[in-house]
Amino acid sequence: MAHEEFVKQAGTFQPPPELMQLVMNEMAPITRDDFFNNPAHQPVMDAWQGAVLATGFEELANGNVTVRLSSHEQFPDFQVKHGSVVHDFEAVMALNKPLGKLYKGDMEKGPVSLGKPEVMPPPDLGPMREAIEGKVKKQYAGVVNLCVYLNYASGGAEFEKVVSEVLDAAQGKFKSIWIIARGSTAGEADQGGFFLCCAKVAAGLPRTGAWYRIQRLKGGKP
Repeated sequence: MAHEEFVKQAGTFQPPPELMQLVMNEMAPITRDDFFNNPAHQPVMDAWQGAVLATGFEELANGNVTVRLSSHEQFPDFQVKHGSVVHDFEAVMALNKPLGKLYKGDMEKGPVSLGKPEVMPPPDLGPMREAIEGKVKKQYAGVVNLCVYLNYASGGAEFEKVVSEVLDAAQGKFKSIWIIARGSTAGEADQGGFFLCCAKVAAGLPRTGAWYRIQRLKGGKP
C-alpha cells in the first residue's frame, strides 16, 4: 500500500499541527505531476483537508481538538475529536478544472505555492454544488459531517449565498457542512491564507457565523 507508514502515523489522534507537518513531510519528495495524477496519494490529500479543518476548529474552540486520518478504514475520511467526542467527516474537493491536466508534466516537488491572480473572478459555486451532490449520492449510513475544499480562486464569496447553495445541494443529508477556501482579506496580498465557514451548524461543534480566517496556516503550512 502506498504511504503505508504515513497512514499508520496519521491514523492516530494528534494535534492538528502535527498532522499537518506529517502531510508536508510526505508531500516533500513527490512531484506535482505524480501527486495530482496518481490516486494512490489520496490519503495524503484527505489528511491535509482534515488537518486544515481541525486547525480552524482548535482556534474556534480554544483548544482540546485532535484529528486522525481514517480513509484507509473505508469510512469516514477523517475524524476530529473535540474533548471526548469524536466527529466523523467525509472530505471532498471542489474543482473548476482537472488538477491532473493542470499539473501534467510539472516536476516541481512539495506543496503548491499559493498565489492570487491579478484579477479575481467572481465566485463560481457550481463546482461546490457538484461536489456536494456527488457526496449526497453515496447515501452514507448513519450521521456524518462534510468538509468541502474549494480548490480554485475567486473573490467576494458572500456567506449567505454560499450557505443557501450548500443547503440546497446537501438535501439535509449531513450533520454539519464546512467549507474551506483559500484567499485573503480585500486589498491584502495573498500569503496562502485559508478561510473556513460553517454552512450548516451542528450541536457539539464550533461555528463560524461567517468566513473565519485560520490564523496559524500560511500556504497550508503550520
